[in-house]
This record gives sequence, structure tokens and C-alpha cells, in this order.
Amino acid sequence: MIEEIIFNNYGIRVELEEANIRFPSFRSGNMVYSIVPIENMEQEELVERYKMSQHLISQGDRHVSAFVLANHGSYVSEADEQLFVLLANQALEGPKNFNPGRRLARFHQRGRTINETIRTCSRIGKWKELWEQRIDQLEKIWRDKLNAHPDNQFEKLFIETFPIIWSWVKMRFNI
Repeated sequence: MIEEIIFNNYGIRVELEEANIRFPSFRSGNMVYSIVPIENMEQEELVERYKMSQHLISQGDRHVSAFVLANHGSYVSEADEQLFVLLANQALEGPKNFNPGRRLARFHQRGRTINETIRTCSRIGKWKELWEQRIDQLEKIWRDKLNAHPDNQFEKLFIETFPIIWSWVKMRFNI
């Protein structure tokens, strides 16, 4: 089924389906493709994501996905009444000299050079709200785990240490 949809919309033959946790993915040639549903995404956000990916790719980032243009002249396709985009990455073999800090720094440096105005996807100035949401999520997880009486070591350590770490964070950052 997926093979037919991809071939009809993009002219790409699915050679090998990939086990991907988040999105259905497959290989064709030396490319890895991901099918990303966009049902809750506004047009403006999609356009900004496209512009950001194009910019990062043009700056030499090999780990950012490129939008694939469909045969019908749009980046958005539909299957089973669900809208999606197809994203492509060159299949890279294992990391030669993997340094996540350096890679992240280069990614941010490349991102700073974009000339487009990014409104919808911008998180600049929202860090406090994002951290508050994340802390609320962690507190809920902690309460749920506490009430569930976990039996594995990791969850027990999380229950024991989260309040101590959270107290230190609040004191250190005056939260």
C-alpha cells in the first residue's frame, strides 16, 4: 500500500521499509525517506519549516531533511484522507567522528544566518514558558510513578531523586 502511494505521488520505488519509531520510513537508493503527517500543521508553519530546511541544507547540514516535491507540483500529498509531506535524507553510514556538542553548535550557527523572518516556528523568547511546560510534565510523571508504586530500579531512583533535583533547580535559578 505505502509502495503504491509513494510511487504514484513521487515516482519513487520503496526498496526497504525502515523501522522508525516516529514516522513511517523507507530506503530507496542511497536515500532515507520519512512520511510525516501534517494534519495539525498550519500552512505558515509548513512554509517556515520548508524555508528553514532549505537554508540549513544550503549551509552544508547533512542531517536536516529536505522536502520532496510530488509529481503534482506540491510538497503536500494526501493518502487515506490524511495530508503528509515526504522528507528525504542521504543515507549516512555510522558517525565517523561523532561529537554531539560540536554538531549542535554548528546547527545553531547555521540557523542564526537565516534571512527569512520566522514567526510560527520561533521559540526565541519563549524558553521560560517551554521550561515551565516541561517541568509540569515531569512533575506529573513523578506523581504518576509515585502512585503506581514502581518495581523497576530506574523508576524508583527517579521517584527518590526528582524532588531533590527539582528543589536544587528552584533554589539555584530562583524559580
